[in-house]
Amino acid sequence: MSTTPAPLHLEVADLPVVLRFAPAAEPDRGTAAIAAQLAELWEPLVTRSPRDPAPAGITLRVGITGETGDDADGADTIQLPPEHADSSYIVSGRVTQALIEHFIGERLLLHAGAVDLPGVGIVMVTGASGAGKSTATTVLAASGGYITDELTILDPRSLQIDAYPKPLSHVYTIDGARIGKRDFTMAEVGIDRVLTGRVGAPSVFLLVNRDQDADGVTFETMRLVESVAEISGQSSSIWLIPNPLGTLVRLLQQTGGLLRATYAESADLPAALAEHLRAADDAPADAPTGASFECDIVDPPAHLRPAEAPDPSVLGSDCATGTAGAPLRLLPFHQAVWTADGCVVLTGGDASTAVVLEGLSALLWSLLLEADEDADAPADLTEADLLALLRVEIGDHPDSETVLTEVLALLRSHALLV
Repeated sequence: MSTTPAPLHLEVADLPVVLRFAPAAEPDRGTAAIAAQLAELWEPLVTRSPRDPAPAGITLRVGITGETGDDADGADTIQLPPEHADSSYIVSGRVTQALIEHFIGERLLLHAGAVDLPGVGIVMVTGASGAGKSTATTVLAASGGYITDELTILDPRSLQIDAYPKPLSHVYTIDGARIGKRDFTMAEVGIDRVLTGRVGAPSVFLLVNRDQDADGVTFETMRLVESVAEISGQSSSIWLIPNPLGTLVRLLQQTGGLLRATYAESADLPAALAEHLRAADDAPADAPTGASFECDIVDPPAHLRPAEAPDPSVLGSDCATGTAGAPLRLLPFHQAVWTADGCVVLTGGDASTAVVLEGLSALLWSLLLEADEDADAPADLTEADLLALLRVEIGDHPDSETVLTEVLALLRSHALLV
């Protein structure tokens, strides 16, 4: 006789999340076993006072292929392979995806871990895929408290973090061979303290860079243009929040800049980070910090706002191909940050990216933008017009036409210009 496991009620950032399970043919197998496993893994987020998730919350139905009679995998249904070690990891991924979809445009969502370290505060941890972010987060959390290992949810106004202490996900092996990823409980990875609810704003922002040839642990505060572009790349929806790049600049000011940590062994990170921060606190007040936050935030004029700009296809084939004599048109962008080192432009469109412009590419883009702003409309400058403006700015050069052509091609390749 089949039985239906009780729903699992979670709460993340004041949002009710409910996992409902298909009937189980046996009390200790199938969805019953999955439900028991998930209850243990998600224990920090289990609410003792469950709320009805409708209409604002999230409800996901969990079943096992071949056991429920309905093998469809849909937006609200998770079909798991039978007797699969990765089942909880699959569920975790779907819960995280559902949270991202719910909070897009409302919260600053970053692919980053977060921990609470005694004497330091909240440390956010990000890095490229394979750089060791999850391992570094786990090691640091074992020295303090765990907040999240994959998705950091921030209020874009206050920069306060809402904890999301999901199960920790790590690679597992069998006989030395990498099989895949699975979820681990806090006890399995040596974490004793878990934070929930709203936990405060971050004090440190780490970019981890695991290098097997590194000698010890080194720290470097990155330039503002690099930092803004790096963090933008850790969000799939940054442009949907108000003042997107301005918010990232405030986050970097809050944390003293993005700190790149290069190391061979993650076990060395906690002590090295504490020592680095102590040395920074003990430095003379007039000592250089390596971080400069002087910048200008630039919003697009009305005709270059992504929602209001015309489709580039209507501008004509001459513009799109860069034909000689055709007017140059800037493409829509969401926002830009100008610093002494260059600028970061958050491109328009559904696949927005943060592009770093330095040197002549930054200068030429700015000349085109200034011309548009002065005209409050597309200025329709040609390459000859832009070359004349460039000569005013930097003087004549025998290769100026060739250089201009190369830089314009670069801007086009980044979807900044047609």
